[in-house]
Amino acid sequence: MTDLEILFWKPLLDLDVLRLLTRLARERPMVAVWPGRIDGRRASYSSPGRQDYFEGQLSDVVVLRPRRRRFPDQAPFELERIPA
Repeated sequence: MTDLEILFWKPLLDLDVLRLLTRLARERPMVAVWPGRIDGRRASYSSPGRQDYFEGQLSDVVVLRPRRRRFPDQAPFELERIPA
């Protein structure tokens, strides 16, 4: 899933985006491109004080982080597991 920014439009939608993604992932495996920051177990979008600000705790997810490659056969990402 890409372009998740629309899910943060408040008060129009007022969704818990992480809960929605978790529910969808239980139905079928998925990859979501998070539009904000992921620091440790915390995922955030926007800035505190803004209407579209969101912050939540990650649980039972796999985070792919981009990385530089030295050789063409290396994976362009590193994998981080965040357990439940």
